[in-house]
Amino acid sequence: MKMRGAILKTAGLLVASLFLITVSCKEQANKEASRSMVIVFASGDASIVRNGETIPAKVGTVVKENDVIKTTQGTVDLQSRDGSAVRVREMTTLSVSSLMGTKGETKIEMKHGQILANVKKASKDQEFNVVTPTAIAGVRGTTFEVQVFEGFDDNRVSNSSVRVLDGKVAMKPRIVALENVSQEDIEKSPKLKKLAELQNKEIVLDDASRGSMDPELEKKVALLNNASSEDSAQALKLAEEQADDISNTASTEEAMKKEDAEVTVKDRMESATLTAATPEMLEKLESGSNQEAADEIAEIRKKQQEQILAQIEEEAESQKLESEEDIRKHYQALERIVLHNGEVIRGATVAQTGNILVIHTADGVRRVSKSEIASQNFL
Repeated sequence: MKMRGAILKTAGLLVASLFLITVSCKEQANKEASRSMVIVFASGDASIVRNGETIPAKVGTVVKENDVIKTTQGTVDLQSRDGSAVRVREMTTLSVSSLMGTKGETKIEMKHGQILANVKKASKDQEFNVVTPTAIAGVRGTTFEVQVFEGFDDNRVSNSSVRVLDGKVAMKPRIVALENVSQEDIEKSPKLKKLAELQNKEIVLDDASRGSMDPELEKKVALLNNASSEDSAQALKLAEEQADDISNTASTEEAMKKEDAEVTVKDRMESATLTAATPEMLEKLESGSNQEAADEIAEIRKKQQEQILAQIEEEAESQKLESEEDIRKHYQALERIVLHNGEVIRGATVAQTGNILVIHTADGVRRVSKSEIASQNFL
């Protein structure tokens, strides 16, 4: 009886241990899932560089911290479990520096290109930051666009801007030399303190607004940051040497500029199709059921696109534009589109989604597939 009791006790301990291990593994899996994003859409030429190895960016690929995403003639949509989504547009290079790290921060570092993001913050402690070579955009729950244009001179000076479709984004200058310096050390140096005051000058962008930096100031910040990425000790020395010049280029009140920005029909369409996957679909993708989940996501995107295309067509028709001159005035553009079958269309592209263009002509609104187009030029 004693032996039987000991065996039962041991069996009970084994079951309990297995239960705890299973729970622990599930908790770890959930934690890992929350610290990753999944590719839910990919088109054209796009890749991921992970630990020095380049892999194709395909639907179902889990993007992890420190991954570098590169697109040329393609786009990639990333989505997290909390519903946040990022569209990496063509000719873009960025790295995913942090995904819900120890401080609850998700950070994307852009080298050049464009992204469109829709961020949903589950709590006030979570942070979502987009870092460019010259600026930091701190998101407060919103749909927004970030553009980084890299210069073509020897110094490759970057120009960054943030456009908010809806919600709020805080934008401020980025001084790379200060990123690994303690507040105590900054306080000891009057020159570093000047740069810190500049870096803390933020503007809050809201619905239909754009933020940018004073051009001359941004050029000097970009040159300092380019030098700062090589040697931290040398970077601090340079920062102190250039602090007065940089600070005097523009006052803290003039460092950042906010202006109204148009939210176009194309923006609305892109925003509407940005988030397409449910948490269940993401789980399927992560578990390897890629094709099934990809088909479901594609079907949802197709329905979303059809709904907004119909809405756009209805709105365009309601404008009652009956001549090419009316179209040119309304859209500030007029195009000549030649199809492979020889047909010539004169009008304005109102919106584009996937392979479909909506074109407003003097004869009405029509849809054209990109595959049908031989040439497209502005008049």
